Amino acid sequence: YNFIDYIKTSGGFGWRADEDETQIIKGRTNEAFLASKGDDYELEPGDAIFVPEKTEATFWKTFTEVFI
Repeated sequence: YNFIDYIKTSGGFGWRADEDETQIIKGRTNEAFLASKGDDYELEPGDAIFVPEKTEATFWKTFTEVFI
């Protein structure tokens, strides 16, 4: 199985999932890297899939980060 198969089996990406930032964390080395839907690498026992939530961008949050 690849990571997309596991995500589909678990019900798919949630509505707040940041699919473009999905990471694979290798169990043996703790190395983390971005997962790409086109890649066909197999997950090994102990590997983890991390799907972060999308961050909400608001006017005031962006304003304070840029200008302050």
